Amino acid sequence: MLTLALVSMKARIGAWSTAVLLFFAWGFVMHGAGLLLHEFGGHALSAQILACGIEGYDLTFFGHGQVHYRDCTTWTQTRVIITSWAGLIITTAAGLGAALLLRRRDLSPMARLLVALVAFFFLLGQLGYMTTGGFHDLYDPARTAKMLGRKGLHFLAWVPPLIAYCVSALYCARAAVDAFRDHFGSRSRLHTIVQLVTTLGIAGVLYWIAFKIEWTLRTDVTMKGVAVEAKRRAVVSNAPPPFPIEHVITGIALVAVIWALARPVRPTEDRQARPFDRRLVGIVAATTGVVLVAMIALIR
Repeated sequence: MLTLALVSMKARIGAWSTAVLLFFAWGFVMHGAGLLLHEFGGHALSAQILACGIEGYDLTFFGHGQVHYRDCTTWTQTRVIITSWAGLIITTAAGLGAALLLRRRDLSPMARLLVALVAFFFLLGQLGYMTTGGFHDLYDPARTAKMLGRKGLHFLAWVPPLIAYCVSALYCARAAVDAFRDHFGSRSRLHTIVQLVTTLGIAGVLYWIAFKIEWTLRTDVTMKGVAVEAKRRAVVSNAPPPFPIEHVITGIALVAVIWALARPVRPTEDRQARPFDRRLVGIVAATTGVVLVAMIALIR
């Protein structure tokens, strides 16, 4: 009996560690692939096609990134705006593609979960960026927001993406929670929460620790998030603190996840956790390796 108990415990620890490592690696893949797609597939490519390309870039393994456009006479106001939006559009399109892929019925629960996380990460990340950037007149949406503001239509710079953010949050959260429950065999709402915290939650904490460590060591990178930059500009101009629209964004995402978790667990005959598909684990590992090599080659 003791031997069987030890074997069972070892198997559970192995499954748990596999889940944590898998989600951590997938988080790295989503960030790295999204960053490369946004900066190079969007900004850099459009700058090369419409103007004179870029002269440099700043990338991080776990945080922000940006490209620096080359200065030349080819730039026009229209081309600058198109290039500014190119990264947002292409990455949002990738998230929408992942969301549409969720309609396929032949996906395994874990495959569906990974795709749902891609849709959640890309759509909420980019739509949230559109909302906060448009609201504060910063970064990629800044020029469009200022143009609309001069015409008295500033709300169009952030209200439409905010609405799209709400819809995406509800859809992606539901898809992710349902797929998570199906794979891990969640028996109740509470059981789902415990499983989420001990797998995705721990993986998220590990990612945050990696981000903080890199941000501390990378003294060459000075990029700031929209909220931080908005507060800095308010202090410099001696203006009142800006409205924290980012808190609204975070609150919407939390409400969407809570709503998805509050839904009843779908009754099925078998509520046992499914084993990890080795082929799927191999795909995640290979993708992680490819993104890691690409990031190492680009970060100097």
